[in-house]
Amino acid sequence: MLVVIAIIAILASILLPALSKAKEKAACSECQSRLKQWITAALMYADENDQRMPTHGDACGVSKGWGDPNNRCEWEKAAPFVGIYPGNTISRNELWYCPAVVEQQFQTYSAGWTYFKKQRKYGWNITGMSFNEGFRLQRMTAPHITVIQGDTLYTGPYIRWQDPSGTDCAGDQGIVTWGCLSLRHMNGSNVTFGDGHAAWYNYNSMRGDAGAGKVKWSSPH
Repeated sequence: MLVVIAIIAILASILLPALSKAKEKAACSECQSRLKQWITAALMYADENDQRMPTHGDACGVSKGWGDPNNRCEWEKAAPFVGIYPGNTISRNELWYCPAVVEQQFQTYSAGWTYFKKQRKYGWNITGMSFNEGFRLQRMTAPHITVIQGDTLYTGPYIRWQDPSGTDCAGDQGIVTWGCLSLRHMNGSNVTFGDGHAAWYNYNSMRGDAGAGKVKWSSPH
């Protein structure tokens, strides 16, 4: 009996880490798929709006200013292109959050939109973006390396490479004041780019490539 128990314990020690890693990879893959839908939605929006990406700043008629975490304009404008609209929000709520996030909380506003109340775990890159109008796709000199969206630690709808004080916050789990990228996927993040693709990026690779100009976070204007 003791031999059988020992064998089971050995097998468990081998299989459980493998299963955990497989689960982590599956969550990363599903997250990337959801972000892919969002960048596709953003580009579809641009296709119908003079080649301009969704903007931030006007909060879609709600009185919220630039940088206000309650300003959800980009997401609201892109939402219909992933099948989310007033009256049809609940069935697609999973698209608002990364599957690796344990807690998801939603809040429905008077307009009928359902958004995250706390765990809003995807962000839109607003580093140097325009206040009043979305940037034109043609002005992106390198869309394949220009970050548009990604996993975020912050509860708001944005991400950026630096927080307002200028502190580098991409991937630093200790700095969560302003849209830092989250490292919840195998020490990396899923991000989308201006050409429509989504990819997983290791934290150190993201930092190195950003410093070398291989990844762009600043305004594409």
